[in-house]
Amino acid sequence: MADVKIRGLTDETVKLLDTLAHRRHRSREEFLRELLTRIAYENASEQNRKFYDAVLDRTLKTIEMNTRALSALLQSGAVSHVFVNEDGRVKGERE
Repeated sequence: MADVKIRGLTDETVKLLDTLAHRRHRSREEFLRELLTRIAYENASEQNRKFYDAVLDRTLKTIEMNTRALSALLQSGAVSHVFVNEDGRVKGERE
């Protein structure tokens, strides 16, 4: 495991951290280790959520565009029926 050393904290800050750790029945080191780990993972989770939100948004836009295109084909008479094969492929047919 890696070690982290933080310099320049005021005495007041250290006392507040010690109070928070004591309330949670932790040493200062345990408290800060848990806190820093949680912060690191929350940040990673937020980045993942933003990525998947963007992927979902692009997917939904693609589905909407495909739906409009299919609707236009049906309305124009270019195809009258649309089927989805067992392998997932879409097939349009004229009457």
